[in-house]
Amino acid sequence: MKSVDRGEYVDFPECAYYDVPQSIGFNATISAPYAHALVLQVLSSKLKKGAKALDIGCGSGYLCSAMLTMMGYEGKVIGIEHISDLADKAVHNISKSYEADLESGKISIYVGDGREGYEEEAPYD
Repeated sequence: MKSVDRGEYVDFPECAYYDVPQSIGFNATISAPYAHALVLQVLSSKLKKGAKALDIGCGSGYLCSAMLTMMGYEGKVIGIEHISDLADKAVHNISKSYEADLESGKISIYVGDGREGYEEEAPYD
């Protein structure tokens, strides 16, 4: 998590590391840092080099970037978001430091209903 600047994924960078959820617009929030840390800890055995992960409700894009970082930049992360403007915002945020990973397809963001996963990129680790 320390490798991904949370300030690039929130609307108020000066508050980026407050340990509370924060609004990212569109009636959505970015999870508190402790929640992201817990998710990454639980998934750490799966987020290895060459893995493929699905982030349902990718919101700001932060978790997608953190997952790829944990994979040593040698995996693939698919983010799916049902709010198209928020998916656009995720791409914008990710491109601040991970533009090459977006261009290469190591991170891909799609608009859709995450409750159904994203079959076109399956299977996931």
